Amino acid sequence: MREEDISYFNNREFKRILRSYEDALQQNRPIYMDADDLTDIAEYYMVNSQEEKANEAIGLAVSLHPDSVDPQVFLSRQEMFHDNMERAHEICNAIPDQDDREVKFLRAELLIREQRNAEALEILKTACESEKEEQDHFMYDTIGIFMDYMLYDYADSWCRKLKKTNPQYKGLPELEAEIKMCLGDYETAIRLLNEILDIDSYNIQAWNMLAESHFSKGSFEEAIDACQFALAINEEDFRATATLADCYYHTANYTKAHRFFQKALQSRQDDVLYHMDAVCLYQMGEYEKAMEQLENAGNIIGDDQEKQIYIAMQQATVASKLHRLDDALSYLKTVKSLIREKRALLDYEVLYGQVMLENGFPEKAKAHFESAFSKCEDSEKTALVIGIAYYEHEYYQDAANILSRLAEIPDSITANFALPYLALCYRHLEDRELYLKYLLLATKNCTDLTAQLFEEYFPGVKAEDLYFYAFKDAYGYFPKE
Repeated sequence: MREEDISYFNNREFKRILRSYEDALQQNRPIYMDADDLTDIAEYYMVNSQEEKANEAIGLAVSLHPDSVDPQVFLSRQEMFHDNMERAHEICNAIPDQDDREVKFLRAELLIREQRNAEALEILKTACESEKEEQDHFMYDTIGIFMDYMLYDYADSWCRKLKKTNPQYKGLPELEAEIKMCLGDYETAIRLLNEILDIDSYNIQAWNMLAESHFSKGSFEEAIDACQFALAINEEDFRATATLADCYYHTANYTKAHRFFQKALQSRQDDVLYHMDAVCLYQMGEYEKAMEQLENAGNIIGDDQEKQIYIAMQQATVASKLHRLDDALSYLKTVKSLIREKRALLDYEVLYGQVMLENGFPEKAKAHFESAFSKCEDSEKTALVIGIAYYEHEYYQDAANILSRLAEIPDSITANFALPYLALCYRHLEDRELYLKYLLLATKNCTDLTAQLFEEYFPGVKAEDLYFYAFKDAYGYFPKE
């Protein structure tokens, strides 16, 4: 369901309908409502992960309006989302009015779900050609289906058709910009959005999309500016608040990021937001609070095993930082019980080694790191992660031994990431020659990370100048050009 559909649930009229329905339930009064309204209520509950309530509302819709299309479409799509495709098709085929446009959309969506895109496209083309009076509306809704299933090339093609059919169609500029964003053409999206905002500077959707386009380009300052314009229009806007938090997170301004993640969480309980807020708190040294947010995330992820593994690994990391070794090992045990893929087992072995290092068991750490190497497909990346783990836990010589071998690999991007950490290892080991050697290489081959890691030692110094200031710090004078 697209944002413009979800936004209907904030509409005053829908809120009135929902309140009327819930009041009647609470007071045990008979309910008679239109099928469309009851289906909207069921959709609202589904969006908010309240499937039991959704089933109650749609059941009432079917009992009151057995021949109505919308409740049957809802039931078919519900079976589809539960991967009961045979039952979904049965419900679709049993709908009396097969010529209803919603049934045509449903049939196409079922085929897309089964990856029968060409068949779906033929159904939609034929249906569109039969639409005489509202062909532009049909095209717009078709594009929405393609967007829902990330078929952005199809969406782009149909958007061009819509633009040719009705260039003044309401919402078309925003839709065109959104498609360009999804295709990764951020420059075009930004141009289109600026054109929209030149006409309507209060278009909060456009400001949000502009912020997201700049964010995706890594232009965080521009993204922050766009978020602030959106929040000036509506200070409670969830989308702008969450994007702003994300911008501050990616610029390592964890205090501000935490503040806006907290604000976003007041509007919507979301496991990703809880997790990102936990990372902010971890970076701020607020480990107990970070653990609380991870627990909150864990409480709402349901049966998603991939997320369960990820959250448990983060909990193990925080517990280790708090030197609660038994708790950390308990979380790691949970992780291992959930693992079904080789990649996750590799991550488990590496994390286990990190926990052992942090809690003073380097030999046990070494055993798990060796196990990780035996399971890995990308030895360079694994070596980098393990080398950084030794560095972060102040085993500088061990880190240098691993990272120096990695740094010798020619034409390796992964090896370049080792350079600034290797320079820092030799700084701590007080080996000035190797420290400066690897720092010079790092400033040339890994600029951004080097600047970030050395900000603590040389605040405000640009990456290209770091070597000169480090040389002076080491020897008392600047090197000769």
